[in-house]
Amino acid sequence: MDSTLILFDIDGTLLVTGGASSRCIRRVAGRVLGRAVDEVKITVGTLDHEIFAELARGCGAQVSHEMAQAYRRAYARELKQELALRAGDVKALAGGRELVARLGNTPGVCIGILSGNWREIGEMKLRAAGYSLVDFRVMAFADDGAVRPDLVKAAMRQASKLGCEIHDARQIILVGDTPRDIRCARAAGCRVVSVATGMYSKDELSRHLPDGIMANLLDTAPLMELIAGQSSADPGEVS
Repeated sequence: MDSTLILFDIDGTLLVTGGASSRCIRRVAGRVLGRAVDEVKITVGTLDHEIFAELARGCGAQVSHEMAQAYRRAYARELKQELALRAGDVKALAGGRELVARLGNTPGVCIGILSGNWREIGEMKLRAAGYSLVDFRVMAFADDGAVRPDLVKAAMRQASKLGCEIHDARQIILVGDTPRDIRCARAAGCRVVSVATGMYSKDELSRHLPDGIMANLLDTAPLMELIAGQSSADPGEVS
């Protein structure tokens, strides 16, 4: 039975879209809100619905439920078109598909996704980058919680239904490229391996004290050692 659940972030961790997400988010939000949002800062690592709320606050707009739903539908349509038009910009990060395949053949390991994307957005990006959705037995998206740590609980519930023996959050390892992934893991009580494939360097990520740090998805030793229980690091100690 599965004893370790590995949950990968998507953007900047498994793949890049060449800026497609950011472009679509700002274009669609500007149309729906009727305000300029190009200069409003977006916090990296937040959930899709948090991003829209952040953009609305930044431009002084009030958001109704209907507006939020209209934004979500329009964002999905626009991103689909953008990914098709600029398919060459969408790439699985080096070693990503190989690591997923390796973990899929590792006894006692269940692989999943934990992403701030809405489900249709996350699945769209994974497919565009050449990942097979069937490789990820568990998928926790922005739909599954109000804040990122909620997604860990959702992933545990999914794993339980699949027969994965995940009884404690310490059996979960998050893999992500931002400090928010580390804070999410600490809040949820699970472990975390940072990967310096996004906008943060290894040194920047190390200041937030993950359980391990990988330079990229080819640098698998920190993750594999944590899975195997070979790391003697205490929670919060960098291995």
